[in-house]
Order: sequence, then C-alpha cells, then structure tokens
Amino acid sequence: MRQAHAFEVVEMTSILTAEDVVRRIAAECAFVDERGGVGIRLRPAAAIVRQYGEQFRVPRRKQTRRSPKTPRLS
Repeated sequence: MRQAHAFEVVEMTSILTAEDVVRRIAAECAFVDERGGVGIRLRPAAAIVRQYGEQFRVPRRKQTRRSPKTPRLS
C-alpha cells in the first residue's frame, strides 16, 4: 500500500453514518414556509440519499444455480 506524503492530495470518499446523512438532509433540504410549516425539498434530499445510500445497502448475494430435482421413485 502506498503512503501519502504531506504534499500529495489523497482523494478519499467520505463515509457518513446514517445519522450524519439525516443531519445533512435536514441542514440542506429543510425549509419553513410562510405559515410556519416545515418541509423538505425532495429532489436535493433524494440526491443526498443516492450519494451515500450505497454504503448502507446489504450486498446482494450471488445466485447459485440449483440442479433440477430428480423425480421420486414410488
């Protein structure tokens, strides 16, 4: 594994907890309307979920092929 020197910029993907993602959505996408109602802008919130959502999904299992069942002899 290569070590980074002080003058090199190493690109790292930020990993957030689910709570951090919710806080970011609340900070960036929430609004208060003229009557005091609170809402969330859905398109920016969905973009944030797509950005960080993969790290919370359980990896899909690889499907294995099963051999067909043999008929019973009676």
